[in-house]
Amino acid sequence: MLNNQISGAFHRWVEMSTEAKEMRVKIQRALGKMMKRAMAAAFDRWLEQASEGIRLRGALARAVQKMAKRAAAGQGLTLVHFSSQPEPFLIQNTP
Repeated sequence: MLNNQISGAFHRWVEMSTEAKEMRVKIQRALGKMMKRAMAAAFDRWLEQASEGIRLRGALARAVQKMAKRAAAGQGLTLVHFSSQPEPFLIQNTP
């Protein structure tokens, strides 16, 4: 009788232990998926912002060039680019 009780208790403990391990594995998998999803979403947001920044930098550079050309034309100046210089130079036209 005592042996049956001990045996039954041990079998219930083994079942609970096995179930707890299975639940732990399932929870770890679920948390892993959530973390991967969150990281992927964060990376997508970063990529979108970086792309937008590059696009805006290009638009700003074009706007600055256009303004410089208009200013040069209004003052009778010529905008000259030198291949070794990233910035344009203004040279006054001589008649």
